Amino acid sequence: MKRVIILMLTMLTLALTAQDAPLYPGKTYYLTPSFSASLTNSFDGDFSGGKIDLGLDAEELTGELVIGLQAGHGYMAESGEDSIIFPHLSLKGGWIFRPVSFCRLIPYGGISLAGAELPTLFAGGSADFHLYDHNYVYLDLNAAASSGNSDYRRWSLGFGLKRPMAIMRRVPPMRLTHTLSTHTFSPDGDGMNDTLEIILALKNSGSCKKWYVEITDHLGNPVIDWQGWGAPPEQISWDGSSRSGEMVFSVSDYRINIELEDKLGNKVSQNDYFVTDIFVENDENGQLRIRIPGILFSSGRADFTDLNQGELQKNEDIVTKLKTSLDKFPEYRILIEGYGNLLYWDDEERAKTEQEEVLIPLSRARAARIKDYLVSKGIEEERLDVVGRGGEDPLVPFGDEENRWKNRRVEFILLK
Repeated sequence: MKRVIILMLTMLTLALTAQDAPLYPGKTYYLTPSFSASLTNSFDGDFSGGKIDLGLDAEELTGELVIGLQAGHGYMAESGEDSIIFPHLSLKGGWIFRPVSFCRLIPYGGISLAGAELPTLFAGGSADFHLYDHNYVYLDLNAAASSGNSDYRRWSLGFGLKRPMAIMRRVPPMRLTHTLSTHTFSPDGDGMNDTLEIILALKNSGSCKKWYVEITDHLGNPVIDWQGWGAPPEQISWDGSSRSGEMVFSVSDYRINIELEDKLGNKVSQNDYFVTDIFVENDENGQLRIRIPGILFSSGRADFTDLNQGELQKNEDIVTKLKTSLDKFPEYRILIEGYGNLLYWDDEERAKTEQEEVLIPLSRARAARIKDYLVSKGIEEERLDVVGRGGEDPLVPFGDEENRWKNRRVEFILLK
């Protein structure tokens, strides 16, 4: 106990004489040495005495939280009797409130060990009044009780001095480097680029408070995300399915957004992209199917006359890749299905008319245009059939304006 008191006295002396030093950028918390003298009385008034305490509190580790350790000597005596002298060591925790600039209120509670007695629980509060610089004078009122000894049920009123010392927990800047295992993703189970690996290399990872990684489609709509507290994992693996279980589409653009936040609230953001290759999947009927929403047509027509050079080149790239993929299945016939979006989906009669008179003819004409495109690339015409499905089998509700682009697509079914 003597060593503890000597150590705390030394720290108190250093605190009261220390000069402010330059601080590194980081999270601030405070160490607060304190000294107090108290008057003590038992609840029934039979015993009275006093205490001298030295304390060391850690403040604002989280919010306005205070945790502290207090050690000291006290005595209590009954009138005409010898004094009871007891050393004690206390652990307490509380919360700081600042009703006005010159005053702090700190309610607290804790547990105390006094000599060989049973642990004593106590609760109280202090009012700190700013003197000058970083120094405070404070009044402290607390009550303590031990279930094993009624003599230790007492209250105390104390007066003391304390000095919060600012400590910076340095938060060095995060340095993030990310890489992707591939920029051409094809989760079709053929053993090549079936999984997308997002590799995160973070320097000063201890500074990271939380992280967030999101994949979005070409319109910015979320597909899937990962998040957590602390440093991110070194690698995130993705099989191509969204939160709802929907797979990515062939020949589509996707973005990756990475955001980290350090313990000071500073953010680091990085972006990347990848495209999906053409891949064949097994549908719910056991058929081999390729879904492509990325082929562009002139609005309301089955031609490319209104497209700019970049859009025409994108169509060319898609059809070229599609031809290469279909060449891997020479023994299969290919059914080309065109799909579209119903505009009057919420009106049964108008939707029926739109489907029969507009969408089926338009989607069939677009499927036929893709057939001609593939024939020009060298696919045998007798292998190709076309059908217009219009607004059948929507992948997302027609009322979902952000995602209904997925319904406007061309599908290729491989038939033996």
